[in-house]
Amino acid sequence: MLKHCLAFILASTVAQTAGAVQLLGDVEVSRIPTAEKVMAEVVNRYQALDEGLANQLSAQNNERDATQLAARQGHRLWQQAVRDVQSGHFDDRSLYWARLSMLNSLKNNSASFKMADWQQQILASAVEKASRGFSDIQYDDDVQIKIFLTGFDPFFLDKDISQSNPSGLVALALDGFRFDINGKKAQIETAMIPVRFADFDQGIIESLLSPIYRDPKTQFV
Repeated sequence: MLKHCLAFILASTVAQTAGAVQLLGDVEVSRIPTAEKVMAEVVNRYQALDEGLANQLSAQNNERDATQLAARQGHRLWQQAVRDVQSGHFDDRSLYWARLSMLNSLKNNSASFKMADWQQQILASAVEKASRGFSDIQYDDDVQIKIFLTGFDPFFLDKDISQSNPSGLVALALDGFRFDINGKKAQIETAMIPVRFADFDQGIIESLLSPIYRDPKTQFV
């Protein structure tokens, strides 16, 4: 499934998120030190995944391998956050802060080949999309009713750095949930949407939802 996910990421990366995800001077990334002082346990919950990305990046010899690594670590982050919430750890914030830590690691660590700015943006977008569940939207073959939900990142963090977002928590809690509706098999898939004007301006919602709307089995979005 990862190969399919990577193809999706590479196909849409440059056109839609290269301008939105900025490694240098990013406002969100700059909040990490403040967040660590206030809630270190939340911010560093998935530190091992971030460190795995940083440590393995230097061993990558080309853009393809580096992008695969970024996508894989982002995907693992999403899956771990889903597992944690569905196991009773009801907090969406660690996913948000771990994603930012990964973006920061991409800025501060180099692969074994010299990357241009646009190549760095490809890696950043791979982390972004995979860690938001964009590449994890997959319904079982026997599903007759497909339901898709989106959650959103925490925002207004300059007012309250510890802010959560209930919609994000719901998205993590319901991802992959299966149940019956009048004898028909239904499944919920979810994704996490950034709260950044640049992403909306570049069509992130349209890109994500268009293939979902085209599926005749999709009943609720």
